[in-house]
Amino acid sequence: MGLSLEHVNNEVGWAELHHPSCDARVGLRLTERDEIAPAGGATLAFDVENLEDAVTDMERQGVMFITGVMSLNGFRFATFVDPDGNNLQLRQAG
Repeated sequence: MGLSLEHVNNEVGWAELHHPSCDARVGLRLTERDEIAPAGGATLAFDVENLEDAVTDMERQGVMFITGVMSLNGFRFATFVDPDGNNLQLRQAG
């Protein structure tokens, strides 16, 4: 997806990812299973220029998609799972 690991602080369980082309940053914090109740519904979506090409490229790298390409509210998207089992999406406008 073009994200690079920008910062890690193992003492507090923090990592920051960066995408240079749009200067986007994503912060992640590690929590214990019982520390917070699951929110149930938040999913990060990453915009792409060509959804089919992005899905194909990621599948070649072993990423598992749990949906095919779907359409809703003027967007096309596909949902995949990260190594920790979190759902993430690729999204294309139009």
